[in-house]
Formats: sequence, C-alpha cells, structure tokens
Amino acid sequence: MPIINGLGRHQLTFSSLEAAIATDNDVRFIDAFVEKLDLQQLGVRSLTSSDKKKEGRSSFSDSLFLKLYLYAYLNGIRSSRKLKREAIRNIELQWLLQGLHPNYHSIADFRKINAKALQSGGRNRTNVAQQEVVNSNTKGTQPDYMVQHFVYDEASDTYTCSAGQTLRTTGRLHRKKRDNDVSYQFKKYRTGSCQSCAVQHLCTGRHDGRREIERSEYAAYVEKNKENYESNPALYRQRQEINEHIFGTIKRQWNLYYTHLRGLKKVNGEVALIMLVYNMKRVRNILGFDNLMEKLHQWIPKYPGGTIFIQKRHHFLPCKPFNISEEKICA
Repeated sequence: MPIINGLGRHQLTFSSLEAAIATDNDVRFIDAFVEKLDLQQLGVRSLTSSDKKKEGRSSFSDSLFLKLYLYAYLNGIRSSRKLKREAIRNIELQWLLQGLHPNYHSIADFRKINAKALQSGGRNRTNVAQQEVVNSNTKGTQPDYMVQHFVYDEASDTYTCSAGQTLRTTGRLHRKKRDNDVSYQFKKYRTGSCQSCAVQHLCTGRHDGRREIERSEYAAYVEKNKENYESNPALYRQRQEINEHIFGTIKRQWNLYYTHLRGLKKVNGEVALIMLVYNMKRVRNILGFDNLMEKLHQWIPKYPGGTIFIQKRHHFLPCKPFNISEEKICA
C-alpha cells in the first residue's frame, strides 16, 4: 500500500499567517471584538502605569493581552507560562498577536491588575446587599431564636421576637462597606426588654445582654425573592435545569473548577472572564460565525461595560448592557 509522505523539513515554502487561518476561526471574532472596545473607557489599566514599567523598551498594547486572555480561556489555557509558550508555537496565536510573544510576567501582571475591568466588561452583574444580622450565630443565639423567627411588620417598621417583645428602630441609617465597590445602608432594631427576658441567654451572646438586628435597605427585595422561589418550586427547578448546566460545562468539560488568582476582587475578575468566553462560544453556536460577525460590525459599545451597578452616593444606577444581538439568547 502506498504511503503518504509529508513535506521535506528543509523544503522552503512561502505563505502568510492570514492564509493559515480559516475564515471562520474564533480568533477572527476575538480580534474584531477587542478592536471594537475602548479599553480606557472600560477601565483597563496599562502595564506602563506602574512606576517600574516607565523605563526600558517599548511596551505591548493592552489590546494584545486582552486578546491573548480571551483566546486562552476559550481554549482552557490559564497559566501565564503556558501562554508564553503557546504564543511562540501556536499558529492561531501567532496570527492573533501578529507574531509577538510577551513574557509570562507581563501576561500574569495584566490579569492581576485588571480584575475590575474584566469584571465590568465581561459579565452581567447585579449587586444586591442581603440582610445582615448581628449576633445571630450558633455561639450566642440558639436556632429557635435566629432572625428568621422574628416577625417584621412593614407598617410599623418593627420586629417582634420569639418572646413577644417589639424591637424598634430610631430610623437612623448606618453604612456598611464590604469591599471597595459594594456598600449599603441599614437600620438597627433594639428593645429595652432584653435585660429582664427569661430567654436572654438563648437569644443573644452580646456582652451587654441585648439583642440587635440590622435590616438592609434591600431586605424587602431579598425577602420578595425568597418568597418567589419558595412559592414556585417547579419554576425554580426549571431554572436550575436551564442554568446549572452552564457551571457543569465550565467545571467538568472545560476543567475550570478552580481559579488561578487569589482575593475576592481578582477571583471575580477571573470568573467574569470565564463567563465571557462561555457566552462568546454560546452565541457563536446559536447565531453562526458569519451572522455573529455581521452583528459585531454593527454593534456600538456602551460604556461602562456590561450590566453593572455603579455606586453613586447611596444609590446603584443601572447601565445598559452590551447587546451584539437583538435575539434572545439563553446561555
């Protein structure tokens, strides 16, 4: 039987990177998508912004690193050292990066310092601060006296405890800050009857013997959401069937069951990047490559990116999402 022979290794050939990449290759979408974005308006921090990068040779563009990371997460490559090697030997990355191959330090630093920008531009995000309870724990509070057993009356803005006492608020709003981006207001509810209460030792572990409840300004929305899914178990089950497969695909098929970065802000940025490339792949499968590219060319980005909530004083103002397609897509 005849044997198929390959090219001689010393044979001189002439070709371009453009000719080596298929017209419907994902790298073409990544390139067009990033070129549509104004990275400065998205809040992308350049590596040259740090003092140690202000001297020396010319730097790589920020768009190059974003393209590299979109390709990387789309193909399950997250190590900066592996990305450096892929940029040298991978023909698709050679096309996408135009033959450049940054060192792994620069690759890692870009992801590390741009966690917030990746989160803003890469995923839809809604910040709803949940109700916080003071001293509602197993050490100071027994299960029968946890906050869920207190009855809230909206008309009088009071809580009634398990012993029948009423906790009132002065109406003063306090502020609680969780991180650099999320904070919310809350009111405190107290009663003067704790000192003489027969079940005080079961209800609170505070040193002054008093029970205190904090009610977030968003508590009504949290309670309404809880009521909705408890009253519609079948619908909630359907939602799980629709959405949970996303995380199964990401964790099992893509093997992305852990994060490379540490710290809440950096992890949120990395997760947003994962969700972005999932949505990119999902939209491509639904619309097809040609239709997707056509809609991308017509798309005008909105800044700040994604559906995010920007804190301004005591309010969260919604921004319009990126819509590269008017079709409803269930991802």
